[in-house]
Amino acid sequence: MVLDAWLTPPDYTGKSPIVLHGPMAATKGHDEAAAPLSAPVGSMLVVRLNGGRQAPVLLAGEDEIPFDTVGTVDHRLEFALSDPDLSMLEIRQGGRSRALWPLALVPDQPPSISFAATPTQSRRQAMRLTYVVNDDYGVTDASLTLVPLPEGAQASGTPGDDRLEIALRGAQTRGEAASLVVYEDLTAHPFAGRLVTAVLSATDAAGQTGKSDALVFRLPERVFSHPVAKELVAIRKDMLVSPARASKETDRIDRVSRDLDAYDGDLTVFAALRSAYWRMNSDSSRKAVAEVGEILWETALRLEDGQMSLATRSLRDALDQFEEALEGGEDSLDQATAALEAMMQQFLSQMARQQSETAPMRTDGTQRMQVVGSDMLQQMIRQMRDLAAAGEMDAAKAMLDQLRDIMENASANSMTAEDYERMMAASRAAEALEGLSEDQRTLLNQTSRQTLVNRLREKNGQPQGGFDSLGVQQQGLGQRLNDILQGLGDGGMEAPGGLEQAMQAMEDAGRALSEQSGPGAIRGQAEAVRALDEAKGALEQMLEQAMQQMPSGNGLDPLGRPQPGMNTRGFELPDILDARQVERILEELRQRISNPDLSDEERQYLRRLLRRF
Repeated sequence: MVLDAWLTPPDYTGKSPIVLHGPMAATKGHDEAAAPLSAPVGSMLVVRLNGGRQAPVLLAGEDEIPFDTVGTVDHRLEFALSDPDLSMLEIRQGGRSRALWPLALVPDQPPSISFAATPTQSRRQAMRLTYVVNDDYGVTDASLTLVPLPEGAQASGTPGDDRLEIALRGAQTRGEAASLVVYEDLTAHPFAGRLVTAVLSATDAAGQTGKSDALVFRLPERVFSHPVAKELVAIRKDMLVSPARASKETDRIDRVSRDLDAYDGDLTVFAALRSAYWRMNSDSSRKAVAEVGEILWETALRLEDGQMSLATRSLRDALDQFEEALEGGEDSLDQATAALEAMMQQFLSQMARQQSETAPMRTDGTQRMQVVGSDMLQQMIRQMRDLAAAGEMDAAKAMLDQLRDIMENASANSMTAEDYERMMAASRAAEALEGLSEDQRTLLNQTSRQTLVNRLREKNGQPQGGFDSLGVQQQGLGQRLNDILQGLGDGGMEAPGGLEQAMQAMEDAGRALSEQSGPGAIRGQAEAVRALDEAKGALEQMLEQAMQQMPSGNGLDPLGRPQPGMNTRGFELPDILDARQVERILEELRQRISNPDLSDEERQYLRRLLRRF
């Protein structure tokens, strides 16, 4: 007689079948003391018994389930273990116990879900929701329910009747706690800007649902700066709040549409507003109000940032499609990858165009722009595709989350025109101070040398040399420092305290030189060098801190330079021919500066050239 038995857990648990080993003709006293078999509730018991002409039965609690007999001695049974209180399985045949298994069924616990933090707003105005979800075998779906509080209600108010249900993407987990992030752009929804009560829900494969505690927060609301866009959004909001009175807003739409100068005569805007006006004139139903509201919103976005909003929405859709394709076949993944690369390039192109329109002008009339690089992002897309093709779905999804973070928090121009002016003024001043400090140090050496010569001449009874030419040079350095201070002031920058000390020390040195006092001039010049170096260091530290606080997300700092630790893709490195050319130039400059017949002006010019290399 042969008996084969095993338990097959539900597919969603991901657990392997459990082979049952039990002695034939077992005694209850023996097997009841054995360690119980642990298996998930819902597992399927499969038994095949070959031998004996009498049909066996399964005793499961108070139930007695007969086997199906095929032929004369081949007996089979399949039985779902759905009762969590079931503690013993026994197979009997002809009054004899063929097998006995103590059992401990593990119930499937409902999932848990909670807010990790109060939702925030990304740079692209999307709501950033971070939540934690957990389930013993994994979550299949999660959702967010938003119910607005009545206007004027406080955070402890009672929710209203309207609600918004949002299915959360990427909520599927595999039996362990996970912290997930999702972005939802709700700026176009009527709830935008209102206090809402939010509740998260999670559902597992068994159909059980868990809910989070309620959280009250204010939904992100887009702020428009274009006057016409602001007016259109106000009209739309009034229409959606009171659809029954929406027809009264047609006069406002008509008035805005006729003021062509207010939107630079944009014919697309004009056509959209006239279409909205005539639609409301002919139909004031709720459907018409919703459609006109959508027209007004899209028109406001066009006025505010051109095609940027459309490119952002298209990229978000492409990211969603790529996430869906991760579970599909290779063909769908190839298509989703190509679409995502195209939408990413369109998004970056629109960012570059927007930046070219908003980046401030330098004082020389050229435009200060950040370089928007796409190589890193395109490489991320290809790596996600390769990871998914290799079956590394978790790694691919993690990289997809990183790409969403980069996109949602990308900023074409993270600094205002005033910020740029201050940064550029500080950068120019730091560069000028470097040259001024070096020239002041050179003048200090010349003054020291002349003072030493005068002492030797005095001992020998010879006439001493004057300091008049050095005094003229010192006066010129003081004027350069004054120009640096003025440049900082014009750029809205407060001068470091060291510059005032340097100016005072230069004036002291100038007076000492005019009085033919070498030691007095040396003291003033040495103090000026120290103060200039201190001020230069303070400016450089301020620039470094500002750049760290305002990263561009593309490997460049706000002044368009590579950040430390970032890759150098997109930057052409010099080849060997370029390096040799630089060496030849440096050698020529060194030879010329060593010529003793050079004037001070020529020598300073050559020093500045050397600093550039």
